[in-house]
Amino acid sequence: MGGGYLRVIYPEPEVCLNLPAWQEFCGFDRTGQNAWFDIGLDPETLALRFSASAEAPFGLPRQLERLALLRDPAQVAPVAADPRTPADLRGVDRGDSALPGPLAAWE
Repeated sequence: MGGGYLRVIYPEPEVCLNLPAWQEFCGFDRTGQNAWFDIGLDPETLALRFSASAEAPFGLPRQLERLALLRDPAQVAPVAADPRTPADLRGVDRGDSALPGPLAAWE
């Protein structure tokens, strides 16, 4: 799935921003990261597998440079854990920092 835009409808006027613009102009998701890799699900164990994508991301070179896409899952930086969600979807303690998303660790 290709990258998209964060769409803000209200207050008007409506704007569609990519992550760098969202961070710069709205001050949101300062620790947000863009990534391009493959994600697979083992239906037996419900384990997620993250791996470098065999396919290159598509887009104009300047656009791709501005997005600063991470191509290797090992490059994803942990972020400060939200104290309102001390555990991930599996009940694992997130600690003070965790990988972005609903899982404390990626397998």
